[in-house]
Amino acid sequence: METDLLAVTFTPSTTAVAGSLTASALLGLVPLLTFFVLLAGFKLKAWYSGLGALAVALIIAVVGFGMPAPLAGLSALQGIAFGLFPVMWIVVTAIWFYELTVVSGRFEDLRQVFNSVGRGDMRVQAMLIAFCFGGMLEALAGFGAPVAITGAC
Repeated sequence: METDLLAVTFTPSTTAVAGSLTASALLGLVPLLTFFVLLAGFKLKAWYSGLGALAVALIIAVVGFGMPAPLAGLSALQGIAFGLFPVMWIVVTAIWFYELTVVSGRFEDLRQVFNSVGRGDMRVQAMLIAFCFGGMLEALAGFGAPVAITGAC
C-alpha cells in the first residue's frame, strides 16, 4: 500500500520518552553529545562528526520519538540544504571579493597596510587580519558566518 509522503503528518510530543519531559530532553541531547565526543574525543573532522550526529539524530527521531522515517529523512535533507546555502553563499562571495581586490590592484595596497601595522609583529597582524576577516564575512554574508568560521578554525 502506497503512502503519499505529503499526507504523512507528525506531531511531536515533549513527553515522548516514557511520558517524561526530562527523559525526552536527555534523549534529545544525545546527538549533540555524539558530535562533541566524535569531535573532541575521537579527533574526527567536523564534517565526519556532523554526519555521525545526524545519523544518531535520525535514529533517535524515528525510534525514540516515533517520527515517521520518510519525514525524518526529509527533515535531514532540509537541514542540509539550509545549512549548505549560507556556507556556499559565503564561499562564493568571499572568492568574488578576493578576485575583485586582486584585479583592481587593491590587494597589494592591503598587503602594504598590514605590513606597516605592528612593525612586523606577527601577533598584532594576526589579530588585525582575524578582526577584519570577520568583519568582511559579516558584511558579505551575515548568517553568523564569522562566528561559525572562526569557531571551526
